[in-house]
Amino acid sequence: MIDEWFTRSFRHLSRLADLIDARTTPPGPVAGSWAALKLLGLSGTLPLTFFLYGSIAAHHTRLVDRQLPNYAEFLARVLANDPPEGVAVDRRDGAGRFVITSDLHRTHAGHADWPARQGSDRVYRAMLDHYADESWTLVENGDVEDLWLAGGSTYGVVYEMARLAAVALPERPRTAALTEVYEEHLQRVVANNRPIYDRIEGFVERDAYVRIVGNHDDVWRRPYGRRVLSDQLGQRVVDHLVLAGRDAPVGLVTHGHQTDAWNGPGRDRIGKLFATWGSALHDLPVADSEPGRPPPSATAAVLGGRATIQLLSMLPLIGADLDSQSLDEVKLCRALRDSPAGRVWLVLGHTHVPLMQPTDLSAPPNASPARYVNSGAGILHRSVTAVEWDGSPLADGGEPLLRLVIWHDDGDAVRRTELEPDRSNPSVLLAGPAASVS
Repeated sequence: MIDEWFTRSFRHLSRLADLIDARTTPPGPVAGSWAALKLLGLSGTLPLTFFLYGSIAAHHTRLVDRQLPNYAEFLARVLANDPPEGVAVDRRDGAGRFVITSDLHRTHAGHADWPARQGSDRVYRAMLDHYADESWTLVENGDVEDLWLAGGSTYGVVYEMARLAAVALPERPRTAALTEVYEEHLQRVVANNRPIYDRIEGFVERDAYVRIVGNHDDVWRRPYGRRVLSDQLGQRVVDHLVLAGRDAPVGLVTHGHQTDAWNGPGRDRIGKLFATWGSALHDLPVADSEPGRPPPSATAAVLGGRATIQLLSMLPLIGADLDSQSLDEVKLCRALRDSPAGRVWLVLGHTHVPLMQPTDLSAPPNASPARYVNSGAGILHRSVTAVEWDGSPLADGGEPLLRLVIWHDDGDAVRRTELEPDRSNPSVLLAGPAASVS
């Protein structure tokens, strides 16, 4: 009975939200008022919240530090085709060609639709057309649909309130209620990004698509989430992609949030709080900035050869830095250095920072660059970064070719530019010549 009442109420409120949104400019007065209430509530409890979440951050940081050696062993098991129960792994022939994207953050229509507001959705469509024509396999490596970011419209408020209400229900009606919420929400995300999902269907039809779970779309790992994703899109989500060579694995692709003190599995309360706080700031009519949404200067820095590629290092007490990053790449790479996972190419996303064999300032002077590359994000200003994996040299006993690329719209055409470390200054990422593709 409770779940039926919840379902009817959610559907009625969603339809009412559509009527309101049709008459207002995003985010609209409802979203603005809801944002003000959230920020008022957060500010009213700020001393308690600061102490509570500071304690949680410190605890989770210590926990991650203790678990890093175990994580190296865990990845070794994944590579050896012996993953623990419940861990989903896709294994593909590393001799193929893969384009790896991440952090696309596709969502419902409105002010929270970062790809549309950034103009990166048009770029992504051009990218997919190019790689489909060239018969590449598409890997979307986590945070594909953003199920944390809410607000941005009246419907966004209804969605956020429905999630909060559903988790307070007893177990059986909670599962039914959350299934209804995410079914409706995924339908809206797909409708808002229909040209992209139409292109993805082409990759799926030729078995050239891999979906990896992140933290903002971790719902898809839960039984009801897997069912929703499969029923609506016919897609399966995995935790890791292993790229196999002739004799041993040569690559491992995973989102990267697993050792994040603020966003890792079972440790994501702070990350969700920041998502709530950030969405509220986005919807305030007087807000001057939008945390998390990269400005045009970020794209300009990458294209202008001014992007640094040093491994991220976090403050030891709280597990984050001053830019609210919370994945300590230095500690991660150090933990993997002497494990089987350190001998293969590790491809992550999550941080939104594109990297290619980044500099580890803590490593010995003559140490080889880490076999680590990060695909960056799909929400840069009129740009998307990605990793190209060309495994064709493996057939002759060679090494796979990895390229870090940025696809960008310069106003006249969408162009592809390769990014590589500066040999004279390995902490800087250089941009090569741009090639027009549309």
